[in-house]
Amino acid sequence: MATLLQEGMRLHDQGDYDGAIAKYDRIIATNSQYYLAYAEKSFSLFASGKYQDCADLCRKVLKEYSGNEKNGNIYVNYGSATDALGKPEEALKIYKEGIRKFPGYHLLYFNRGITEYIGKDYDDAVKDMEESLRLSPGHASSHQYLAYSIYPKNKIAAEMALVGFLLLEPTGQRAEKNLKLLLQILGANVQQKNDSNITISVNADMLNTKEKGEDDFHQTELMLSLTSAMDHSEVSKILTPAQLMEKKLEIFAEIKVGKKGFFSNFYVALFSDLKAANLLETASHVLYSSDKTGSDLGWLKDHQDRESEYEKWMQARVTKSN
Repeated sequence: MATLLQEGMRLHDQGDYDGAIAKYDRIIATNSQYYLAYAEKSFSLFASGKYQDCADLCRKVLKEYSGNEKNGNIYVNYGSATDALGKPEEALKIYKEGIRKFPGYHLLYFNRGITEYIGKDYDDAVKDMEESLRLSPGHASSHQYLAYSIYPKNKIAAEMALVGFLLLEPTGQRAEKNLKLLLQILGANVQQKNDSNITISVNADMLNTKEKGEDDFHQTELMLSLTSAMDHSEVSKILTPAQLMEKKLEIFAEIKVGKKGFFSNFYVALFSDLKAANLLETASHVLYSSDKTGSDLGWLKDHQDRESEYEKWMQARVTKSN
């Protein structure tokens, strides 16, 4: 049984979902009580786009194996398949039930947050992504969707979450997309018409010294806008993009607000600790790993000891947070 299960998982990883399902079905035909075969089959059914079959299987497993300690994954697959079938409200109920039974499983919060984000229920999506990160701070996708969800209300918080994602997943298509998005948000208030004409857009909130609730970073937005404007100066032209980014991370590391919320306690603390460990420079180059302009290529190669130190530090922090 174990060999067939491993063969099915290998086929799944190779993208041969039908082949994987056939392996699991062979196991089930021989031993209808083999729980892992059902669990793995639900993953392959979902991955192959057979959402109704996946939902039906998950429903069966939750009924027949109601006390299994690994049912958190079944609830995730059940909710995801139901959402994919165009039934988001039903999916939310499934996630709610799963969270009630498995409150410490981060993927239930994450997947519920995805359903909420797609439905433009951004406030609830933010709460679920935050909870996912409290439980699993190294889950890169939660950083990504937290950034997307908080952006309509708090640009600086979105920037922090995007940096959090890039520090964990600095390469690949998602990294390229999120680095581009981060740079767009950072420079959104700055417009360069020519070498001698740079305009900074400042609204009244950025000049208001009064805070409006927790994690109010409006004054930080002004500081970052001024720093982004300096990126276009003659002095800054000799600096690499990663060196310019380091200056922004230093601002994040020194943010102080009257009423701290998740972003202050999680991200500001992260950047502050990176600075205290003398790792901001390395972190800045790491998050630029997906940049294809070539301006920063080679730094990490020439500083492999620094990169190794950073990776060990980050891994220790994620493990400790768990």
